[in-house]
Amino acid sequence: MSIIRLGVLAVSDAAAADEAPDGAGRAIIEAAEQRGWRVVAYHVSPCESESIHASIMEMVDVDEADLVLTVGGVGLRETDIVPECTRSVCDRRLPGPAELIRATELAADPGAILFRGESAMRDGTVVVNLPAGDGSLMRAFAAVAPGLERVLDLRGGALGEAAGA
Repeated sequence: MSIIRLGVLAVSDAAAADEAPDGAGRAIIEAAEQRGWRVVAYHVSPCESESIHASIMEMVDVDEADLVLTVGGVGLRETDIVPECTRSVCDRRLPGPAELIRATELAADPGAILFRGESAMRDGTVVVNLPAGDGSLMRAFAAVAPGLERVLDLRGGALGEAAGA
């Protein structure tokens, strides 16, 4: 397996304003590093579309991440805009990871039917929205990580021949 170049975007008004630590983003970084992934970018963004757009685009276009995992901002509050931001900066939907997260979470919490997270691609980079809730974050990561490794290993640097076959 090739090393996955990972970008992590934690979306939290409190963490972005240094009013609270970003435990969720840090937890994903630790779990990813335990799998041998290399974190090439880490951003903490407030729940503002311009900031979220800019972070995802920078991780893909500048940091050349293979995978961007967003954490938080996928609920029902008016400020939970990460799925909309993800769709607006990506060029292709990739529904499998988000569907797997929903299915995994439903087994633990019937309220997971309200998970609005997306998974998509921008210029060959996979972007997946993860929930930030206690327990759900690590369950979601554990569910999608093996499949993401397989897809990213097949692509050999850019989703191309293997993914298009």
